[in-house]
Amino acid sequence: MPVLRGSVTFSRFRADPQGERAKDVKRWAQRSLLRHAFEPIDKKEDDDRAAGWVEVERNDRTEFTPSRVIFGEYLLASYRVDRLRVPGPVVRAELDAWAEQYEAENAGPPKRSERRNQKAEITFKLRQRAFPVTRTYDVSWNLTTQEVGLWVASAGLVEELMVFMEETFEIRLLPMTPGAIAESLDAPAGVLLPTAALLGGDLAGEVGSRATSDARERSRA
Repeated sequence: MPVLRGSVTFSRFRADPQGERAKDVKRWAQRSLLRHAFEPIDKKEDDDRAAGWVEVERNDRTEFTPSRVIFGEYLLASYRVDRLRVPGPVVRAELDAWAEQYEAENAGPPKRSERRNQKAEITFKLRQRAFPVTRTYDVSWNLTTQEVGLWVASAGLVEELMVFMEETFEIRLLPMTPGAIAESLDAPAGVLLPTAALLGGDLAGEVGSRATSDARERSRA
């Protein structure tokens, strides 16, 4: 849980509420998280992925009592993603063993439709025994300054979590990058370009001229 201990890459945003927030922040936060709480994968269904909110200190809890969600000025929660995968090599090994036995018993290989049906049956059987891989990604939201931290390194997951958080809390997340901040302030074009002082002023020009001169000398040689 990087938001409480350790360090990891995170992305910063500013929350822009799109509606009027309830006066009771604690109950509002709990209700919002409950509506989008994590639900485990149903192995009887076809979905191999499940995602939703869990408590930041326990990824198996979804009660979201205020004392487990609100920490001073911060709202803390975790985005849990479960993936259920049946290894392809295991399916192929079991399917080949079945096909070999079928051929020995029937004096011929199985038809394509029979092989396809057996593969689906094997996959379903292995799916019931499989355990999902769980990953959690923390979110910190300062409800006073509206600064939001998404503790995620993957660009794809950052975008997914942005959308999910906006749906959960009815907000819009605005990136807090230098470029985005300059654009929001209507800063003049080129304001973020390196200055002469940063490059060393006249020294930078002198170095550049000397490099050009050296290049010309080498070309003549």
